[in-house]
This record gives sequence, structure tokens and C-alpha cells, in this order.
Amino acid sequence: MNLRQKFSGIRSRLLIISIAPILIVAAALSFSSLSTSTDMLNRSLADSGESTAIFMASTAELSMYAEDRATLESLGRSALRLPSLAGVGFINSSNRLIAVTGDKQLMNAAYIKPCIQQGSFDSNDYLHICKPIIGSTRDFSDFGSQEQGEENVAPEHYGWVVLAISREALFAQVRSNIYIIGSVTLGVVVIVSILALRIGRSISAPILSLEKTVKDLGKGNYESHAEEAGPIETRALAKGINSLATAVATSQEQLEQKVKNATRQLTLALKNITDKNTDLEQAQQDLMSAMAAKDQFLARMSHELRTPLTAVTGFSRLLHQSDMDETQTQYSENIIAASELLMGTIDSILDFSKLQEQALPIEIIDFDLREAMESLVAMQAYQAHSKSLELVLIIDPDVPVQLQGDPTRIKQVINNLLSNAIKFTDQGEVILHISVIKDSKEKTRLSLQVKDSGIGIDSESQNRLFQPFSQADDSITRRFGGTGLGLVICKQLLELMNGSIHISSEPNKGSTFYVELPLAKSNNTPNTKPESTSYNKCGEKPLADDKHNTVIQHLKDLNILIAEDNPYNQQLIKSILELLGAHVITADNGEQAIVQFQQHAVDIVLMDIHMPVMDGITATAQISELAGDEGIPIIGLTANIMDNERQTLMQAGAADILFKPLDEQQLIATITELVGRTPIKNTLEDNKQTSGLMQSVASKETLQQELNRLLQKLEQAITEKKRQAAAEIIHEMQGLSGIFGTEEVTTAINTLHVTLKADSASNRTTTLIENIKITINNL
Repeated sequence: MNLRQKFSGIRSRLLIISIAPILIVAAALSFSSLSTSTDMLNRSLADSGESTAIFMASTAELSMYAEDRATLESLGRSALRLPSLAGVGFINSSNRLIAVTGDKQLMNAAYIKPCIQQGSFDSNDYLHICKPIIGSTRDFSDFGSQEQGEENVAPEHYGWVVLAISREALFAQVRSNIYIIGSVTLGVVVIVSILALRIGRSISAPILSLEKTVKDLGKGNYESHAEEAGPIETRALAKGINSLATAVATSQEQLEQKVKNATRQLTLALKNITDKNTDLEQAQQDLMSAMAAKDQFLARMSHELRTPLTAVTGFSRLLHQSDMDETQTQYSENIIAASELLMGTIDSILDFSKLQEQALPIEIIDFDLREAMESLVAMQAYQAHSKSLELVLIIDPDVPVQLQGDPTRIKQVINNLLSNAIKFTDQGEVILHISVIKDSKEKTRLSLQVKDSGIGIDSESQNRLFQPFSQADDSITRRFGGTGLGLVICKQLLELMNGSIHISSEPNKGSTFYVELPLAKSNNTPNTKPESTSYNKCGEKPLADDKHNTVIQHLKDLNILIAEDNPYNQQLIKSILELLGAHVITADNGEQAIVQFQQHAVDIVLMDIHMPVMDGITATAQISELAGDEGIPIIGLTANIMDNERQTLMQAGAADILFKPLDEQQLIATITELVGRTPIKNTLEDNKQTSGLMQSVASKETLQQELNRLLQKLEQAITEKKRQAAAEIIHEMQGLSGIFGTEEVTTAINTLHVTLKADSASNRTTTLIENIKITINNL
């Protein structure tokens, strides 16, 4: 038992509570009494010494006048008879010690000098008192006679008498007082301790007995009962514990009976489970046999169906190449399309069956991503062209080309998505955009987006897309056909390759399928960064002509950093520059721009002025400082800027400022001029080369979607009275409309901005927002 446990009992605590106040009061009273008595003794000693010194000073007048040492010593011996007087000294007016009686060391100059100056001197063990010896007003002759009839002269100072008074008697009295007080206090403490221990024992003994009873109950000895003794409280507690023990014993008996019953039921249940397991094993064997029969059936039916179907397709193609009239040609085309559709359905059913059994192998081989995607787009180009659709392939420059994976299955997934996009789109475009989500030395995670401007899908129908034999609604099946297995197969194939797929769509606004796929980089062939590539509706590269190659050469191999907070603007400018041959690095705010500048070799920076976290002016100043003496050309991008902001930006280190809407020729000319390349000639031919770049990387529909999305956020911010958030959203909309030069939208947004700053009425704000909606929809 440690010290803390030892003093945590009732008896110990009661003892401490009883003794502690007594000790505290005794200590206080003792201190007060001793202090008072000591002060009184000190004062008595000092008063006695003062009286003695005055008496001796008057007595020693004649002896000091005659400097009679013998008489003075005799006088000192007489004084030593007084208690506590340890020494007597006589000093003449020249401060010379004439006579000493008692301890001569007490008449040391170290004691006498301060005593003469102050009248007394306290050296702890001794008290020195000095009194002057002064002659009376009468004049004494050498013979002791007095001249009569003469005037009294002034008193004459003969010297001092010094008394050394010992405090030993005082200390003895103090010690005696301490002894008496201590004895009384000890006696009281002993008496109180005895009483406290007796009271504590009368309380703790029954409690210890109760503790023993509780321990016995805890060990399962329910027959143990506590003795009902001690104070009323402990007796009541003992009675309650005994009642509890009785109740626990009864409950234990009931519990044991329930356990016996449960054990009997569990034994019966285990027997039933054993019997059912036997039945399940037999059913599993039957299922395996049925699956084997199904596989054999599918394999045979596939062979039996493919053999005649191949013949039908082959002879239909031969027939189509022969001389036929228009009606016969249409018939043959219908036969070919129907046979290809049937072949695709058979393949989908077989793949789905293998995926359900997890028997579809995924191989890992080296392949060229660009070649794989270009072949897909080329295959789908004819179908897109037949519907007058624009089919676009965009591969970001930072996407590695040489990868490891299963190109067949990857192409199967993307081909299905492209085929669906073309099938459900009557006008507009279908875009396959490939970008990097995360990249490392050995692996990369790609994003493959298939976007169309087709019929779209509502949120309720989206939940059924990845279910077997299901489409958005039955009308789609009747109108477009299909088994409803394509997206299910895509999802399961991607899961086998550790990838994923999801959709974002709205009715009548198109759909976007997002595929994320991790792939390893090839070790055999070095990865070269591809230039961004797009295909027109005929499946050909529209920027492959010599004129655009001339433009691309101006920005070829340039590393350009874009700092733009609006993701749509950022992607748009990035795509334009990549089409012109540049390698683009992006940042969402000024702080990220500084980090990207430190991590990459940058030739030129395009800096938006108004951004969150860190604005463009601050980022420009810090990047200029990081660039040092070599410098870095920085171009500011803004929809509007005040004169003081323009001056501050130029002082921070910007080389030029371009205003939105951006002019492609001006942008290219400014970049080439600042990096020291040959500027683009302002000729009609050059205008044709660079015109329409905006339209080649973004459509009117996507611009409308982005502006409407921002407008919805703006309405919500205005409703919730978040002025700062509304101002930031207006800035995004100004930049976005400025990029495309939509003057009507920009004017409407600026009018709303001014109205919000003036804190106008809400009905005016609502009218302006409706006006912006109409302007956007009329683009």
C-alpha cells in the first residue's frame, strides 16, 4: 500500500481533519504569544538598561571629572550585580576607554562607536546602551570647594557610560514559553487523535466488513451476507447489500436456466445448419454443372450464330460493291447495318457472361495511347460525318503516350462511349478529351472524358444506366435500339483495371462521361509529350495544313504559365496555346503560380489580375523577385482595370497588359515579341491562320452552360446577401464573357455590378439578372 492509499481511508482522513485545525490554531496562537512576550521582554530589558545607564551617568560625574579609574571600576562592579548586565565601560570626552568592568570584548570599538552615535546598539545577543556623563552647573575646585557668589557656568560633557546587556535570560524565557506551548499543543493533539481514531474505527470497521461481503459476491459467493452493525448509515447500507445479494442469486439461477435452454436450442440449430450445408454443397455442385453447361451453350451458340452471320455480312458487302440501283443499295446497307448490330449484341452478351464469372482476362502490354485513340476516332468519324457531327479528339500535352495496359479493353470502353454519344446526338459535337489527373515517374492516372451535345439524361434515369439490360427509358430502346449491356460492360471492365466511370448530364444539354484509369508507364520506349490534337467531323486533323503549322512554329516548345482562377477560362486559354504548340502549366491563384514558377522552367507568364488567395499584382511582384536579374516576361490579363491598378501592376514587374476579349493575333504577337521570337506579320493570310481559334476549342453551348452555372451561383449569393462572394462570381463572369468578346453579356454584367455596389432595390437586381439570362440564351 503506497502513501496515497494509506492516507485515503476514513480513519486517516478523520484524523487529519481533526488534528489539522488544532495545529493551525496552535501555531497561530503560539506565534502571536511568543511575538508578544518577546517584544515585552525586549522592551523591559531596554527600559531597565536605560534607567541603569542614567543612574550610573549621574553617579559617575565626579569620578569622570577626576578620571578616577578605581572608583569607576568599583561603580561598574556594583552595577554587574544587576541581572543580564554583562559589562560596564566608561569613556571620556576624547572617546578613550578609561575603565571596564565585566567582559572587555563587549567594549570593542565596533560596538561602542555606533552606540555613542545612536544612543544604543543591538548586536542580537547583546544590547549596548550609551548615556552621556554631563557635569552639573556648579563649579568644583580641586579640593571640592565651591566659589560663592559667582554665576553658574554651562554644563560640561565628561564622557559616556556604556552598558552591555545580555539577552540570554530573554532567550531562556522564550524557550520556556515554547516548551510550555508545545507541551499543551501536543497534549491536545494526542487527546483529539485518540478520539478521532475511535470514531474512525467505529465507521471504517463496518465499511471494511461490507467491502469483504461485496468481494465475496463478486467471486460468486451469493450466500455471503454483511453484518448489520455500526452507525445507522452503515446498517442501512449493509441491509441494501444483503437485499442485492439475494436478488443477484435469484437472477443467477434464472440465467443459468436460460443458458441451458439456449444451449439446447443452439444444438438443434447447428444440426439444422449442418443439414442445410449439405444441401447447399449439393446445390453448388448443381450450379457449377449448370454454369459449365451455360458456357458450353454460349460457346456453341456463338459459333453457330457467328458462322452464318459472318457469311451474311461478307456477302452483303460484296453485294454492296456490285452495280445496283439506289433502292438495292439502300437494302444492302440496311442488311450490313443489321448484321453488324447483331454481331455487336452477340459480343456484348458474351463479354457480359464472362464478366459475371470473372473469367475475362486483362492483359498488360505496351501500347501507344495516341495511336489507340486516333484509330477509335477514325473508326467513328464516318458515323459522325453521316449525322453532320463534329468529332473532336483532344490530348493534353502532359499526357504520356507510351503506356502499359490492355489497349483492347480500353478501346472497347471508349469506343462504346463514343458510339453512344454519336447515336444520341443529332447536332453539335462529340469531344474525347484526355488529360492527366495525377502523374509520377512510374505511373499516371488519366481522365478520359466523352462529351456530347445530345439529348441528355435526367438524374433519375442516370441511376439505371449501369444496370444490366437497362437504358434511360423504354422509348430510347424503341428509338435507338441496343441491349442495355454496353455501359455495364464498360463499368465492369474499368473496375477490373482499377478504374471508374461516372456521368454528368442534363436533359437537352448533352452528357459527359468521366473515365478515370490508372496506367503504368512503358519502360521500353521514352514518353514524348503529345501536342493537343483534334479531329473534325470527317475524322481528319484540321490543324495539319501548312498554314497552321506556320502559326504553331511561333510558340513551339515554349513553356507558358497561366494563372487564372476561372477553370473554364483557364482551360480555354490553355487549349488555344497548346494548339499553337506551347507547353502550358496552370495555376488557380497567385500562390499556386509562385509554386509552379519555382518548380518548372517557365518562358513567359499569363497572369489574371483578380484571383482568390493571392491576387495577380502580388504574385507578379513575387515572381519578378524570384526571377532575379534574368527577369521573366509577365502579361497581365483582365476584363477591366483601374489606372492605379495598371500602374501598380507595371511597377510590380508586368511587361504588358492584354484586355479581355482576347484577340488571338494580339496574344500571339505579344508572346512572340516578349520571348524574342519573330512576331507574326499582320497580313490577311496570317489573319486566316489564327482566326477562329476560340471557336475551335470551345463551343457556344459550353459558354452558355458555364455562364448560366455562374449566374445561378450569383443568384444564390445575392439571396443569401453574401456581397463578397457575389463580387467574386461577377468577376468570373466578366472574365469569361470578355474572353469571347460577348459585348452584350459583358455590358449586362457590368450594369448588375454597378447596381449591387450602389445597394439598389431587389426588384431592380431581379430585372437585371433576368436580362442577363435572356442575353446569354441569345448568344
